[in-house]
Amino acid sequence: MKADRSNFCADFTVGKAVLVAPAVRRIVAGNAGLMTGPGTNTYLLGTSNITVLDPGPDDAQHLQSILAAAGAPIRWIVTTHTHRDHSPLAAPLRRETGARVIGLPAPGDGRQDDTFTTRPASTRWSDHGTR
Repeated sequence: MKADRSNFCADFTVGKAVLVAPAVRRIVAGNAGLMTGPGTNTYLLGTSNITVLDPGPDDAQHLQSILAAAGAPIRWIVTTHTHRDHSPLAAPLRRETGARVIGLPAPGDGRQDDTFTTRPASTRWSDHGTR
């Protein structure tokens, strides 16, 4: 017998953490639009060590929603791509949590978040003059 999932995870309230699967929560950013629908979906994966998947736009309220909902240390920030609605919050979230950022650099086509980097802002020059 199949479970009735007709109302499962149908809540797209901005800033609210909604359980969408075991150990998977979704938080919708407040950037509703033609391409984002009700807002960018950010996912919190895990229970004791948290991975943030697609942190979203650089929005202070969304950052606070993520931090409040985590409930455990955020260890990793993963971006699936560098559209401006998916990756700009990675840097502020890293500054707040010290989490490792994982993702590919922006392709440089003028439509991406060109500020995205997996390097910490405090990267120091090595003895050999390389980063």
